[in-house]
Amino acid sequence: MNILMYIVIGRMFSYERYLIYVIIGRISGASFVSGWASIIAFVCFLGSFQILCIGIIGEYISKIYIETKHRPKYNIDEIIW
Repeated sequence: MNILMYIVIGRMFSYERYLIYVIIGRISGASFVSGWASIIAFVCFLGSFQILCIGIIGEYISKIYIETKHRPKYNIDEIIW
């Protein structure tokens, strides 16, 4: 799950770069549909944020699952006296 969270964080940074590209294009006078840039930026950022939150919840659920098994932390094969 940690790998997934790193991928999501990478996606968030790539969307941030894309947003900067769209903002610079909008300022320079490129022809975008009105409102398109803000909607795309909002959807991309919120989508990756939701996936990040689901990954964090998954980490907690996996830790809870491991703890509820009631397995010992150590297995002793034999006792030497």
